[in-house]
Amino acid sequence: QAKAEDMLGWLAQFRDETGAYWMGMQVEQKVFWPVERPAWTAGAVILAHDAVLRLTPACEVLTGR
Repeated sequence: QAKAEDMLGWLAQFRDETGAYWMGMQVEQKVFWPVERPAWTAGAVILAHDAVLRLTPACEVLTGR
């Protein structure tokens, strides 16, 4: 549980000033790539937070708990 929560905190580096999340990063060059911030990426972050932190009853869909 603690490791999963740490990983959620790690996602903050992919959030821009508008609150959107970058799709990915080219680690070797340290640049965001592709240069896209689709809504589904933010949706995935929301689902991850709910699954780990059990914020809503919907978390059971992903966790089976």
